[in-house]
Amino acid sequence: MEKAELTTVVKELDDMAMRMLQLMKEYIDVKSTLEELIKSGSLHLAKSRYIMGNRSVSALQLPSEDSNEFTALVKVLSVKDPNDEVIFDLNRLSLSDLSKDVKSRQPKVKGESEETNNLDKNIQDPLKWFGVLVPQNMRQAQSSFSKALEYVLQGTNLQLEMMRLKVNYDIKLKKKKELLDLNI
Repeated sequence: MEKAELTTVVKELDDMAMRMLQLMKEYIDVKSTLEELIKSGSLHLAKSRYIMGNRSVSALQLPSEDSNEFTALVKVLSVKDPNDEVIFDLNRLSLSDLSKDVKSRQPKVKGESEETNNLDKNIQDPLKWFGVLVPQNMRQAQSSFSKALEYVLQGTNLQLEMMRLKVNYDIKLKKKKELLDLNI
């Protein structure tokens, strides 16, 4: 009886070790893709800064504590998967969806109210912080950094899965040791 249980535990340990290796490979792939996206985004940002001038693309255009409030287009959510494990996911809002949603909540009145104008001002494309006519490189940088955010979350989820797997592996390893001690 104990020998069959020991065989089962050893097989489970082997399966967990193989899964850990697969997760490590996926994590390395995600990290290398993330590195490429950040490098590409930074290069496009540098090109647009060169095209527009160093004063046009700087930290001065970014919102500060004194600037008007704005609505985030992407939010990170923690979600439970079917196994009741926490994973992270992105909730993306497009500018058109967000403006439709905001306008649908507003009362139907002739003309626009001040509140509607304020909400429309809160919905803005971050590229407009740098002016109306931004170079294509700026759009490509935005796209690269947006994709990088997805890969950051994917890497985080892989790390969480590896940590859970390690905990389970340690539990099975202790069980194996107990079974071996009983056989001696």
